[in-house]
Amino acid sequence: MIIPIMAYSFSTFSLTFWISNILAAPIMEIATILGFLVYFVSILFLPFAKFLGIFLNVFLWILLKIAELSSLLPGSSIYIKTPYLLQCIAYYCILFFFFYFEQIKQKIVQHPKLLKAFYTKRSYLLSFWTRNKRRILATFLCLCISLSFLLTAFPNNLRLYFVDVGQGDCTLIQTPQNKTILIDGGGSEFGSFDVGESTLLPYLLDRRITTIDYMLISHFDSDHIGGLFSIMQNLKIKHILITKQGEESANFTRFLKIVAEKDIEVMVVKKGDYIPVDQYSYFEILFPEDELIQENVLNNNSMVSKFHSWNFTMLFTGDIEEKAEERLCQLYASNNGLEAFALKVAHHGSKTSSTKAFLECVEPKMAFIGVGEDNHFGHPDDEVIKRLETLRCQYLSNG
Repeated sequence: MIIPIMAYSFSTFSLTFWISNILAAPIMEIATILGFLVYFVSILFLPFAKFLGIFLNVFLWILLKIAELSSLLPGSSIYIKTPYLLQCIAYYCILFFFFYFEQIKQKIVQHPKLLKAFYTKRSYLLSFWTRNKRRILATFLCLCISLSFLLTAFPNNLRLYFVDVGQGDCTLIQTPQNKTILIDGGGSEFGSFDVGESTLLPYLLDRRITTIDYMLISHFDSDHIGGLFSIMQNLKIKHILITKQGEESANFTRFLKIVAEKDIEVMVVKKGDYIPVDQYSYFEILFPEDELIQENVLNNNSMVSKFHSWNFTMLFTGDIEEKAEERLCQLYASNNGLEAFALKVAHHGSKTSSTKAFLECVEPKMAFIGVGEDNHFGHPDDEVIKRLETLRCQYLSNG
């Protein structure tokens, strides 16, 4: 009965719920009775209620252990696309009809006029089906084929979502031919909050996304890779794009372990690579080069990619700083290779990035800054905002 509610609220489905239900049902009955008893006894005589509460706590502890052990069973929590509300309503309508069919039929039988109308209509439909069965099936098949062709023949709109993952970066792109791209995933080095499991994964499932065609990881700082671990473990990932690593890190080691377990294809890209996504979209990798920048090696060698779709372009910059921006200007200023309609502002709007020369090479019309609200880093920096305003660039920030 609660499967649609669980799926709609949490995007999960369990294959082992019947085991936990069988074990928990009798305990739950006793705990419920004891709970009411403790409440009413406490009104009359609190010490005795506390004594009964000892037994209640034992049964509640058993319930928690049943839930804990059941969650360890394979198939206990399978992530699924969030169903539409209409699908949930249809499910309950079908259940209602299934369980109350006999009662509905009896009501019809008890009303002669209703019975006559129902019987006549049913007879007409059965007769029509018998005479035209082949035509109906052929027409239905043609409609299905035509609909499938129409859905794939015409491209959709390009959709970009800048996901609020706090002090971090995360961009979701859905291309005209429904390819799904995820660029970074937020995260944090502090605390136990898993932004991937608690924020990004539900966000994707609510948009009915269970497959990522391309995952781009700009670099392996926690505020970019942290949220992607849960996505890699729970969804299907077809391709992951990373760059050459300048140093080992715990995040990179964990990444390699998950990749090996899930058998995910990893592509190490560099300057000059082109990654086709669909008929209308592709990525151009602008940075890093074979020879890495040794100053702040992780940030300054972030993947810098330029996304193209029809006439739209957007530059993704990771956490590059002034040293990398200077090199990019040297490489691309002469051929306008950095120019883009939209810009993902580097390093969350830090004062160490988004130099005047770099922004003039990009000439963005829109800029997006991924920051946490009231963050203690002071991002985005006031000077960066002034530079964007000087270029008459509209900027958006989630902080």
